[in-house]
Amino acid sequence: MQVVRLCSSSIREELITSLREMLRAHGRQLLLHEASTKLLLERAVTKKKRQEMLALFFRSVFAEVKL
Repeated sequence: MQVVRLCSSSIREELITSLREMLRAHGRQLLLHEASTKLLLERAVTKKKRQEMLALFFRSVFAEVKL
């Protein structure tokens, strides 16, 4: 997922309109998923969280390895 944060709603509407027109000209469709900043931040996987997830993964994998 990509997140685009713009300065104003008018710039946002211009961008959406331009994207829709360009995609329509190429036989494609624009799909938008709107979310609040709060929700995006809650769902974000931070560098720290990624490191924790990797550490957990490798601990579990190495625990299963039989030498």
